Amino acid sequence: MAAEAFFSAFHFRAGSRSLLRSSRPGTFSVEDLAQYRAAWSQPGALKSMTIGIARYFAVEPSSRSHRSHSTRILWASAMPFSFPKWRRKSALLRRRRALYFANASHWLQHEEAAGVSELLIDFFRN
Repeated sequence: MAAEAFFSAFHFRAGSRSLLRSSRPGTFSVEDLAQYRAAWSQPGALKSMTIGIARYFAVEPSSRSHRSHSTRILWASAMPFSFPKWRRKSALLRRRRALYFANASHWLQHEEAAGVSELLIDFFRN
């Protein structure tokens, strides 16, 4: 509850600042931030976010269950939330193809939308 109270204080100032500080300048517009604040203000949204984040940190990536599947991994080279254990484990996957976006942050889908979309469309077509 303390994390949720901090995050939502002052009309989600901590959340908005986190988006702005962890992304390239200009990634999030005033309208984007308003949409994020509207989403965060929905009943149960912050609780779901904190549960999701906790699970993300707790899960140990497994390579065993996905060794035979073709995998496309999109990494942002300047990602502030990069976890070495995920990179190490993803290297064990067979038939994987990791693609790196230089100077992109955690918000890869926002910063490199056209490139990400093109790669995913190509991946799903094949």
